[in-house]
Amino acid sequence: MKNWAFASLIVFMACCKGTSSDCPYFEGISLYFKDELYISLNDIKDEHIFYVLDLQACEQCVNLNTNMLMRVKANKKLTIVFVGETFNKQFLNRVAVLKKRFEFLTDTKMAVYGYQTNLAKPLLIHVNKGHCVNVIDVIDPKISEAEVYINSI
Repeated sequence: MKNWAFASLIVFMACCKGTSSDCPYFEGISLYFKDELYISLNDIKDEHIFYVLDLQACEQCVNLNTNMLMRVKANKKLTIVFVGETFNKQFLNRVAVLKKRFEFLTDTKMAVYGYQTNLAKPLLIHVNKGHCVNVIDVIDPKISEAEVYINSI
Protein backbone atom coordinates (compact mmCIF):
# COMPACT_ATOMS: atom_id res chain seq x y z
CA MET A 1 0.00 0.00 0.00
CA LYS A 2 2.83 2.40 0.84
CA ASN A 3 4.45 1.75 -2.56
CA TRP A 4 1.19 2.58 -4.34
CA ALA A 5 0.77 5.84 -2.38
CA PHE A 6 4.39 6.82 -3.07
CA ALA A 7 4.01 6.05 -6.79
CA SER A 8 0.79 8.09 -6.90
CA LEU A 9 2.57 11.02 -5.26
CA ILE A 10 5.39 10.85 -7.84
CA VAL A 11 2.89 10.79 -10.72
CA PHE A 12 0.95 13.71 -9.20
CA MET A 13 4.12 15.77 -8.78
CA ALA A 14 5.20 15.03 -12.35
CA CYS A 15 1.80 16.13 -13.70
CA CYS A 16 1.86 19.38 -11.77
CA LYS A 17 5.42 20.12 -12.77
CA GLY A 18 4.58 19.55 -16.45
CA THR A 19 1.79 22.10 -16.28
CA SER A 20 3.95 24.79 -14.72
CA SER A 21 6.70 24.30 -17.31
CA ASP A 22 4.54 26.16 -19.83
CA CYS A 23 4.12 28.96 -17.31
CA PRO A 24 7.48 29.77 -15.77
CA TYR A 25 7.43 32.63 -13.26
CA PHE A 26 3.61 32.72 -13.32
CA GLU A 27 3.45 33.12 -9.54
CA GLY A 28 5.61 36.26 -9.71
CA ILE A 29 3.74 37.51 -12.78
CA SER A 30 0.39 37.04 -11.00
CA LEU A 31 1.65 38.88 -7.93
CA TYR A 32 2.91 41.76 -10.12
CA PHE A 33 -0.44 42.02 -11.92
CA LYS A 34 -2.34 41.96 -8.62
CA ASP A 35 -0.12 44.39 -6.69
CA GLU A 36 0.83 46.86 -9.41
CA LEU A 37 -1.82 46.63 -12.14
CA TYR A 38 -4.76 45.68 -9.88
CA ILE A 39 -5.70 42.68 -12.00
CA SER A 40 -6.19 39.16 -10.69
CA LEU A 41 -5.13 36.81 -13.47
CA ASN A 42 -6.98 34.02 -11.67
CA ASP A 43 -10.24 35.94 -12.14
CA ILE A 44 -9.93 36.28 -15.94
CA LYS A 45 -13.03 34.47 -17.18
CA ASP A 46 -12.18 34.25 -20.87
CA GLU A 47 -9.13 33.67 -22.99
CA HIS A 48 -6.75 36.63 -22.88
CA ILE A 49 -3.19 37.56 -23.79
CA PHE A 50 -1.08 40.13 -22.00
CA TYR A 51 2.01 41.37 -23.85
CA VAL A 52 4.50 42.97 -21.46
CA LEU A 53 6.81 45.32 -23.38
CA ASP A 54 9.63 47.35 -21.84
CA LEU A 55 9.79 50.60 -23.80
CA GLN A 56 13.23 51.30 -22.37
CA ALA A 57 14.73 48.07 -23.70
CA CYS A 58 17.21 48.07 -26.54
CA GLU A 59 16.10 50.17 -29.51
CA GLN A 60 16.06 47.21 -31.91
CA CYS A 61 13.90 45.19 -29.51
CA VAL A 62 11.34 47.98 -29.09
CA ASN A 63 11.38 48.59 -32.85
CA LEU A 64 10.79 44.93 -33.73
CA ASN A 65 8.07 44.45 -31.13
CA THR A 66 6.15 47.65 -31.83
CA ASN A 67 6.27 46.88 -35.56
CA MET A 68 4.93 43.38 -34.90
CA LEU A 69 2.14 44.71 -32.66
CA MET A 70 1.19 47.22 -35.37
CA ARG A 71 0.63 44.25 -37.72
CA VAL A 72 -1.48 42.24 -35.27
CA LYS A 73 -5.17 42.33 -36.08
CA ALA A 74 -7.31 44.35 -33.69
CA ASN A 75 -8.29 42.04 -30.87
CA LYS A 76 -10.14 42.61 -27.60
CA LYS A 77 -8.36 39.58 -26.17
CA LEU A 78 -4.98 41.36 -26.21
CA THR A 79 -3.78 43.82 -23.59
CA ILE A 80 -0.39 45.44 -23.97
CA VAL A 81 1.47 46.34 -20.78
CA PHE A 82 3.83 49.22 -21.53
CA VAL A 83 6.71 49.25 -19.07
CA GLY A 84 8.78 52.40 -18.65
CA GLU A 85 8.68 55.32 -21.06
CA THR A 86 10.13 56.14 -24.44
CA PHE A 87 11.19 59.49 -25.82
CA ASN A 88 11.87 58.20 -29.32
CA LYS A 89 9.36 60.03 -31.57
CA GLN A 90 8.86 57.01 -33.84
CA PHE A 91 8.10 54.76 -30.86
CA LEU A 92 5.88 57.41 -29.25
CA ASN A 93 3.78 57.51 -32.43
CA ARG A 94 3.50 53.71 -32.55
CA VAL A 95 2.59 53.49 -28.87
CA ALA A 96 -0.13 56.12 -29.40
CA VAL A 97 -1.58 54.06 -32.27
CA LEU A 98 -1.35 50.82 -30.28
CA LYS A 99 -3.14 52.46 -27.34
CA LYS A 100 -6.04 53.28 -29.67
CA ARG A 101 -6.18 49.77 -31.18
CA PHE A 102 -5.76 47.63 -28.07
CA GLU A 103 -6.48 47.60 -24.38
CA PHE A 104 -3.37 48.70 -22.51
CA LEU A 105 -1.87 49.11 -19.08
CA THR A 106 1.11 51.20 -18.07
CA ASP A 107 3.90 50.63 -15.61
CA THR A 108 5.93 53.84 -15.92
CA LYS A 109 7.69 53.15 -12.61
CA MET A 110 8.97 49.83 -14.01
CA ALA A 111 7.67 48.00 -10.93
CA VAL A 112 7.71 44.73 -12.88
CA TYR A 113 11.43 44.45 -12.16
CA GLY A 114 10.69 44.17 -8.45
CA TYR A 115 8.94 40.83 -9.03
CA GLN A 116 10.14 37.44 -10.19
CA THR A 117 8.76 37.69 -13.73
CA ASN A 118 11.92 37.00 -15.77
CA LEU A 119 11.22 40.08 -17.91
CA ALA A 120 14.26 40.57 -20.12
CA LYS A 121 12.59 40.40 -23.50
CA PRO A 122 8.86 40.95 -23.91
CA LEU A 123 6.62 38.42 -22.19
CA LEU A 124 3.53 36.95 -23.81
CA ILE A 125 1.21 35.72 -21.07
CA HIS A 126 -1.74 33.61 -22.21
CA VAL A 127 -4.50 33.06 -19.65
CA ASN A 128 -7.75 31.14 -20.11
CA LYS A 129 -10.49 30.84 -17.50
CA GLY A 130 -8.16 31.97 -14.73
CA HIS A 131 -5.43 29.49 -15.57
CA CYS A 132 -2.10 30.07 -17.24
CA VAL A 133 -1.90 28.49 -20.68
CA ASN A 134 1.55 29.74 -21.60
CA VAL A 135 4.23 32.30 -20.75
CA ILE A 136 6.60 32.99 -23.62
CA ASP A 137 9.82 34.98 -23.45
CA VAL A 138 9.63 36.65 -26.90
CA ILE A 139 13.24 36.78 -28.03
CA ASP A 140 13.89 38.66 -31.29
CA PRO A 141 13.97 35.58 -33.59
CA LYS A 142 10.59 34.47 -32.16
CA ILE A 143 8.69 37.71 -32.80
CA SER A 144 6.99 36.40 -35.95
CA GLU A 145 5.88 33.31 -34.00
CA ALA A 146 4.44 35.58 -31.30
CA GLU A 147 2.50 37.47 -33.99
CA VAL A 148 1.02 34.21 -35.30
CA TYR A 149 0.22 33.10 -31.74
CA ILE A 150 -1.58 36.37 -30.92
CA ASN A 151 -3.52 36.35 -34.21
CA SER A 152 -4.66 32.78 -33.55
CA ILE A 153 -6.55 33.77 -30.38
